[in-house]
Amino acid sequence: MSTPQSLQARLEDLMLRSGRSARAISRCCRLKSPTHFGLLMKGERPNPSAETLDAIASTFRTTVAYLLRGEGKAPSDRQIKLAIAEAERALEASKAAA
Repeated sequence: MSTPQSLQARLEDLMLRSGRSARAISRCCRLKSPTHFGLLMKGERPNPSAETLDAIASTFRTTVAYLLRGEGKAPSDRQIKLAIAEAERALEASKAAA
């Protein structure tokens, strides 16, 4: 599988391979709004903050360098699904504790 050529394409690839919606990923990454990931993916937020990139990379267990430039190895489908499932469990646990 070749690496998508832009930040937006890599974000879309991660979303599609996760099997989750852009809104669900925004929640898992704990982004500023439920539409934030989708706006980034569409290029409507062309300059994401370091904090946002760190949150997405951390959630997907990849690197900011991969997100921005496609450097390094892309996470496997299995890694993506496991990472998102873990983020969803953490989100549910934080809701239950609140």
